[in-house]
Amino acid sequence: MRIPLYTKDALTGMARVIIPQGGWTSLRKAELRALLAEQLQNSDELKGIVDDLSDDERQALADVLANGGVLAWETFDERYGNDLEESIYWHYRAPSSIMGRLRVRGLIVEATVDGELFVIIPTELRPLLTPLVE
Repeated sequence: MRIPLYTKDALTGMARVIIPQGGWTSLRKAELRALLAEQLQNSDELKGIVDDLSDDERQALADVLANGGVLAWETFDERYGNDLEESIYWHYRAPSSIMGRLRVRGLIVEATVDGELFVIIPTELRPLLTPLVE
């Protein structure tokens, strides 16, 4: 799994949520990115992450999955809101919006295709997430 290009600080914020037990603080950026990808693809770890989601967050994830793992950003925003008002410094303050909480957990990412912005579940996670949000 390829973790999108995030700053080291963003990856640190993600690690605090995805790997709360620690063990990652001394890693370099590439090592941390690889560890986060490994954790997200571990079905037991992923189950724990999904179990921590609220009902609304699960529903948002299920909606994106039901649409093939891709949903127009505007559609997601209309249904669940966005994280534009939240800090981008996840290592200081974890997001509280649905979009932000899913992003900091590595469950959704933003992508632009032909000038249109989408919310996307990484391809490698789609088959792993489907049974967890049903």
